[in-house]
Amino acid sequence: MSNSKEFRKTILAVYLSSIIAGSGTAGLNAILQKLSEAYPQYSRDTIYLISTMPSLAALVTILILGPIVGKKLNVKTTMIIGLILCLVGGVMPAIFYRSYALILFFRIAFGIGLGFISYRLTIILNMCGADTRPKILGTNLVFQHLGGALIQILAGLFGDIHYSAAFYVYLITIVPLLMVFSVNVDKRPDVSTEGEQKQAVKGGIDRRIWVYFFVTILINIAYSIPSLNNSSFVAFRGFGEASVAGTTQACFTVGAACAGLLLDSFVKHTKKYIVTAYSAILLLAVALIMLSNNVILYGLGMFLVGFSTQNTFSIMLMYGRSMTLEPNVPQVQSIISSAGYLGCFMASYVISLIGSIIPGNVLITSLYFTIALASILCIVFFVKDPRPKELQEAK
Repeated sequence: MSNSKEFRKTILAVYLSSIIAGSGTAGLNAILQKLSEAYPQYSRDTIYLISTMPSLAALVTILILGPIVGKKLNVKTTMIIGLILCLVGGVMPAIFYRSYALILFFRIAFGIGLGFISYRLTIILNMCGADTRPKILGTNLVFQHLGGALIQILAGLFGDIHYSAAFYVYLITIVPLLMVFSVNVDKRPDVSTEGEQKQAVKGGIDRRIWVYFFVTILINIAYSIPSLNNSSFVAFRGFGEASVAGTTQACFTVGAACAGLLLDSFVKHTKKYIVTAYSAILLLAVALIMLSNNVILYGLGMFLVGFSTQNTFSIMLMYGRSMTLEPNVPQVQSIISSAGYLGCFMASYVISLIGSIIPGNVLITSLYFTIALASILCIVFFVKDPRPKELQEAK
């Protein structure tokens, strides 16, 4: 199956869809400062909803779809609906930019679309065996984040013309939409290995999945804080305007793409301290961001944030898949993916809470919080092995 022409077309359709997911909720972070200036009557928290509300919409959508995708609703239909919603919800704010309420309405529609297309990962988890899964997931990350980086840079450049022009970048959604129409993603064998079948809980979902759910929430809060504050931090440090913010945001996505290129290449996800190592890289990255006095160091910090957090997310997916049989894969994937969107949504409220509790510049104090969070993850996973039992026992 993995060498067939149909398989290659299907995986390419997944990769192209991932470009849209890569721009995701952070795709317009470069214009948040300009939106604040265009709508001075709204608070920073309200403006941030343009970036965070799609995460909540995606979260709710994933939770609703989890029990029915692959059973009552096939994956291809799910993907088509999602891409149409991403196209409409992505582009329409460029037309109705004079109304903040309408912009937010279409961003919610875009988020619902993200929830639908998140099931592209189910295709990879189901069609690829344990030996090829890291490579395919890694290549998916490359498409997702390099494509997302391009969209973020373009959004920043268009945003320098006018903030409304940034929304036109989502016209690119037409390409994966046409590709998904042309493939059949629902006919596949169960590629679970004998070891995975032994590891899986018969007829249900292993409760340890909720550990990975919680870790994914924390990881996404940790990366969303510098991502949400990016345009404001760039302006605060005097690095430049929207185009610079778009480029530094793209550094994050390039880092995530490199995570895909190197996933399992040097250090396998089966190793004991791999999650601890990526948490340590996140700690270093946020320290670089906070201490940076030039845009190059700042961009490097954003790059390392993307590299560490996206590797960790992929590892959580593979851990979950290793203990799950094929019929339950969509539900497990929905649990971990929803945790990612929940973390992104919570991040802006965490920033607001930090600002209300701790005196000083919230751009800096929220980074202290992220450093503390990364430090806790390092310590916890150094002491407690997060791997599934089968991987812990493997020599």
